[in-house]
Amino acid sequence: MIPLSLLLSATLFTSSAMAYDGQITFTGKVVATTCALAEGEAQKTVNLPTVSASSFSQAGSTAGLTPFQIKLQDCPTSNSSENPASVTVYFEGTHDIVDQATGNLINTAKSGTQEIAKSVQIQILDKNQKAIDLRKDILSLDAQKDPELVYEEIKGESAPVLSYYAQYYAPQANSVTAGNVEATIKYTLVYK
Repeated sequence: MIPLSLLLSATLFTSSAMAYDGQITFTGKVVATTCALAEGEAQKTVNLPTVSASSFSQAGSTAGLTPFQIKLQDCPTSNSSENPASVTVYFEGTHDIVDQATGNLINTAKSGTQEIAKSVQIQILDKNQKAIDLRKDILSLDAQKDPELVYEEIKGESAPVLSYYAQYYAPQANSVTAGNVEATIKYTLVYK
């Protein structure tokens, strides 16, 4: 019989040979200062106009195009390489608030004494009125090159204004019903 102490010592001193298969390098940049949201911009409400359900006769119909802005302040004004040159907004669309077929915001209005509109979404557009696909996460967007991220120059301007649009969107033809529409999304300022 093998003594118990010998078995224990053998298991304690076994070695395993492991080789690594790859390597990951993390890179980034820390800048001296970034912009801040202007007073009242952290909690914003965009009021879309009242529209008729009959406005949505085709799949992909839109109505109620409404401009909105995100105002910044305290942006660095020097042309130092330590400061960001431009800024954009990344809208943080998650699966629970974004329709995975269209990339638009789902109507999350709460039922109460008012009816909730059915088959209508909120679509966010950039300053060029191009729809922003909210299904994309920040990791899938190349912050340096992706055309979906429209940047505003901030060099020399301490209070830039980022312009966007919102509108109603019908994913299906003739299916929109009357009622309230509401959607909420968080956003992050992204610099380059």
